Amino acid sequence: MNRGLYYIKSIVIVVATLVMLMSATAMYARNPRRQPVKTTLLIDPKMYVGKRSWIYTYQFFPDLDGRLVDSSKVHKPVPFDHHRFSFFGQGGISGFRLNSKKVDFDQKGGWGFGANYTYFFNPYFGVKTGFDLVHSNSFAKVGEFSDEYTIIDSEMDKTEYRYSIGAVEEDLSHMQLEFPIMLDFKEKNFDCGVGLKVGLPLKVKYDQKNEDVIQIAYYPDYDVHVDDSWVLGCGKFETVTEKSSFKQTPVFIMFTGDMQYTFPINQKYSVSVGGYCDFAFLGISAKKSKDSHYKEYDTYDTNSMLTVTKTVPVELVSESILASKYKNNQKVVSNVLFMNFGLRVSFNINYGSDKW
Repeated sequence: MNRGLYYIKSIVIVVATLVMLMSATAMYARNPRRQPVKTTLLIDPKMYVGKRSWIYTYQFFPDLDGRLVDSSKVHKPVPFDHHRFSFFGQGGISGFRLNSKKVDFDQKGGWGFGANYTYFFNPYFGVKTGFDLVHSNSFAKVGEFSDEYTIIDSEMDKTEYRYSIGAVEEDLSHMQLEFPIMLDFKEKNFDCGVGLKVGLPLKVKYDQKNEDVIQIAYYPDYDVHVDDSWVLGCGKFETVTEKSSFKQTPVFIMFTGDMQYTFPINQKYSVSVGGYCDFAFLGISAKKSKDSHYKEYDTYDTNSMLTVTKTVPVELVSESILASKYKNNQKVVSNVLFMNFGLRVSFNINYGSDKW
């Protein structure tokens, strides 16, 4: 009998405990502050079945809400992507470098303008290209100079022309189109670029002055010297001037570099101030030509009834130092190169993201 009462009491206690637990659960469920918030978890989808899984909704673990990682709030890196468009003006020393033992040369003032595009892969490194249009001025001077050449006149007589010049001074100016390909290195507001550049001279103009020009013709068959005949181009001239253009310019391959400091205006616009330098190390001839003082042509001689070849001078007085040759067809200036350096001011337009 006592054992039966003991069982009955035990059952009553268990039932009462279950009723109390169910009542407490219902009370917590009615309290909105304790309701769990559904949150996407960074877990393996294979760990649960369906969107109503207990591990997905925290229905059995409300205290874990807000403690686990929320993938919707994880910070994702922003790819670095910066574009810079620059429009600039520049000025400095610019002109030809002439390779000749007899010619003294000097670069004068030059100016230019252009536009560049730079793409930065990260905050420290990028590539740059664009175009420049440069105007340059050079000065060349030759001291005492003399040479001679031979022609055959219309009567088949040989004529030897001998000339001497006290000094030749020539001012050269030209426009040049340039295309750079450079690497750009950046550290905060300071950056510098190095690379190669192709230069295309458009047209070279020259203004030449020859002083103390003396030209004499000699006919060896008659042993006659002619030193005062303007018809034959002979005589003494204090000053002979020539203004013309020289088109046989080479294509320059240059080392190029620049450095600048940038002053930000806002997130999009900035202004840069710096320097630049271009140095040609190779000149590739753009056009091959028989640039000679002489020209040969066939003509018919009425006396001998034969076709003969005659040689006549192309120019008796002067041509550009860049094109002049000796009688052995060797150029006075064997090689023409280019140099350009100075200060540059740029206006920049920036696009893209600068943050990681």
